[in-house]
Amino acid sequence: SSWEEVEYLIHELHTSGRWPILVYNVSSDMKENMYSETNKQGAYIILISGPCEERMEYISRFRQQVYELSADEITGQSFNPRVKFIVSVMSNCEQKENTEFSRAILNELWLNEVMKATVLFLKFNERGSINDSVKSTYLEMHTLYHYENAQGCNGNEGTLPVKVHTAQNFSDIKRSDIFQNYYNKNFHKCQIRVHALTVSPFVNLPKRFSNNHSRYQKRYEGGWEIELLGVVEKALNMSLDIEIRNKMEDFKSSPDIFVGAFNAIPLTKFNKIEVTRNYLTITYVWYTPCAVQNKMWSRFFNIFSVDVWVCFAFSLVLAVLTVRCISSYEEALHLHESKSYCNNSSATTNTISVALSVSVKTQPRATPLRLFFFCWVCYSVAISTVFQAYFTAYLIEPGYEEPIRTVEQMVQSERKFGFNQGYEEMFEETSESVDSAILKNAVRCPDFEKCLTWATEYQNFSIILEDMAADVLREIGKWFDENNRPLLCKLENGFVRRHGFVFLVRKGRRLLELINDVIVRVVEGGIFTHIKNWAFYEHRTESKFNSTSFADSYTTITIRHLRTPFYLFFMGNVLALVCFMIEILWNRYTSKGRGTNCTSLCHRHA
Repeated sequence: SSWEEVEYLIHELHTSGRWPILVYNVSSDMKENMYSETNKQGAYIILISGPCEERMEYISRFRQQVYELSADEITGQSFNPRVKFIVSVMSNCEQKENTEFSRAILNELWLNEVMKATVLFLKFNERGSINDSVKSTYLEMHTLYHYENAQGCNGNEGTLPVKVHTAQNFSDIKRSDIFQNYYNKNFHKCQIRVHALTVSPFVNLPKRFSNNHSRYQKRYEGGWEIELLGVVEKALNMSLDIEIRNKMEDFKSSPDIFVGAFNAIPLTKFNKIEVTRNYLTITYVWYTPCAVQNKMWSRFFNIFSVDVWVCFAFSLVLAVLTVRCISSYEEALHLHESKSYCNNSSATTNTISVALSVSVKTQPRATPLRLFFFCWVCYSVAISTVFQAYFTAYLIEPGYEEPIRTVEQMVQSERKFGFNQGYEEMFEETSESVDSAILKNAVRCPDFEKCLTWATEYQNFSIILEDMAADVLREIGKWFDENNRPLLCKLENGFVRRHGFVFLVRKGRRLLELINDVIVRVVEGGIFTHIKNWAFYEHRTESKFNSTSFADSYTTITIRHLRTPFYLFFMGNVLALVCFMIEILWNRYTSKGRGTNCTSLCHRHA
C-alpha cells in the first residue's frame, strides 16, 4: 500500500544518516506531538499518493499541507521557501495527467514564493532486446522556470511549459541540473510592485507629466532610494510599479518591495517582511555649538593676560622711580634739569604721557635722562602698537567661548540639550549612568527644525545630529558662520547610535538575494555615493550657496562690526571737543583776572 511505501522511504532516509529528518503530517492528530522548530529548514520532501481519478482532491490536500507548513504557529517560524522542494507523486498516470498534476503543484508552490521545486514521477518502460525484454524504471522530473520569459510573470496563467527531465541513475539527475535557471537575473520586464513612503531625500514627491493621450501621469524619479531602485530595475530587467503611500498601515496589500528610509532594526510590527543589505550607514552623534561669540565687553580685560597687565603696571612704577632717581642724581652733580622731572607728580605725569603716546611739556636736558627717555618711548610705542592691534581685533571680533568637549561636560553645563520626540529609545535608563542624566534633563523639541534653530542660530542648545544631516547642512551653506567657523562641533565621546538604511522585501521572495547582490555591487562600485553627491550638488545649486572650507580663513568686516568702534571714537571726539571748549573758556576767564589786576597796579603807581 501507499502508507507502507512512505514508511519504507522515511525509514531508509533515517537509517542512512545523511541528514536529520523532521516528519510532518497534515492530520490534526499529530500536531500535539510536534515541537516548535526555529531554525530554517534545509530542504523539503513532500509525498503524495492516491489514484489518478482523485488527483484534484490530493491537490487540495497538498495545498492544505503547504499552508500548514508556511502559516502554522509550530512550523511557520522554520519555513524556508528559498530551499529545494521535492514533491514525490507515488501514483503513475498518463503523461498528460501527470503534466497537469505537476503544473498545479508547481503553481501552488510558486504562490508561496517557492522557486526551486520539482515534481517526481516513477515511470516504467518496456525495453525489448533480441533475446528477451527487460522491464526498466526511470525517474521523470517536472519543473517550471518562472521568469524565463515574459509569459512567466504570473504562474497561474498556465502559459509556461512544464520542463520534463528523465533520469535512470544519479549521474542523470546531476547532469540534468533542474535548478540551473534559478539564479537567472532576467525578469523579462515582469512587473514588480513597490510601495514607498515619502521621506526626503530618500523618496521625494512624484512629478506629473502628460502622455500622448493628454492625460497626466505620475513619475517617481526623485530621491536616493528611487534612483537606487532604478539601478536594480535595469540590472534585473524588471518593470517597477511604484505607489506612494503616506502611512505604514497602508502596507496591507503585500507588495514585493517597500522603500522609505527604513533602517535595519527589526520591525516587530510586520512579521512578513525581510530586510536587504545596508546601502547606507549613518551615525547619530551629539553636537554642541562651537562658534559661540563672546559678549562685546566680556573679554575687555582679557586682551592681555593678567600677568602682562601686572608687568606693565610694575614697569610704569619702575619708570617713574628711575626718572626721579636720575633727576636727583643730576641735582647732586649740579646739572640743572627741568622742573617737570624733579618732583614725583611731574615725573609720573610725563611717564604716563609717553606711555599713552602723548607729547610731554618739556624735553629732558641731561644726557642720562635723555637716554632713558628714549628707551621708555620705544617701549611705550611697542606696547601701544600691540595693544591697539589686539584692541581693534577685539572690537571687530570679540572672540569665541570655549566649546563643550565631552558628554559629561554637556550634562554638567548650564547650557540646555535635547532631541526630538522618539529619540528616547537610544538611551538606556539605569541608576547611575550618563544616559539617565540625559533622559532626565533633556529638552524634547517639537521638531528637528526647531532643535537645529536653537543650536545654530541662538547657539544655546546641544542636539543629536546624524552625519548625513551634517553633510546636507555643509552643502547648502548653513554649517559655517560669516567668519567661516563651524557652528556645531562633534563631542569627543558623543556617539549615540549607528544604523543602516535598507529595503524591505516580502518574506520568502526570491528578490531578496538578487537585490542584495545588486546593492553590494552598487555600494562597492561607488554608484550610490555618486547618487548622494549629485543630490548634494542639486541642494547647493538650489540654495545658491557655495560650500566653504577652512582654507578661506578671513574675517568679513561689515557695518555691524564697525558700529562699536565708531561709537567709541565718536565719544572720544566729543569728549576732546568738550575739553577743548572748557580750556578756552578757562583761559579767557583767567586772562580777564590778570588784566584787571595789572590795571589796578598801574593806577597805584601813577
